[in-house]
Amino acid sequence: MPDTRASSRASPDANAALDLSPGQDAILQVITELRPELLTKAEAQSAEIRNQVDQLRAELKLANDDANAKSEALDKQVVALESAANSHSDSIVALERDMAKEKEAILRKSRQMKQLTTGDGDKIRVQPDYTQAVAKRRAEFNEVRGLLRTCEGIR
Repeated sequence: MPDTRASSRASPDANAALDLSPGQDAILQVITELRPELLTKAEAQSAEIRNQVDQLRAELKLANDDANAKSEALDKQVVALESAANSHSDSIVALERDMAKEKEAILRKSRQMKQLTTGDGDKIRVQPDYTQAVAKRRAEFNEVRGLLRTCEGIR
């Protein structure tokens, strides 16, 4: 059975061909009269929605561009910081190497001089700085060292 509603939407004259009751005909007449107004309102709302979507797109694009710019700036800062860290690391390694040498030279010189005295006559002793474990082992070795010192020809 064919759908008669589609044909009634197509043309108001087709309603006459249909066998409609007076109440149904009145309803169909009101719908037909309201159709242009409803279409106009729907088109206006659709245009407003499109406008809001376009505004949201523009705002999202600005926010995305801003985030990308900040990300690029942070990337540049990270690269600069990595470069500075590498440079500082190299400087620290060189300083540690030099300090290991300013320390051995001082210890060597203090062993050669045996005793240092200040202008006021105060005596200064320069001793290597050992960890607690190494200091303990050296203390345990003191007795053997003392015995070796009493032997002739042994340094």
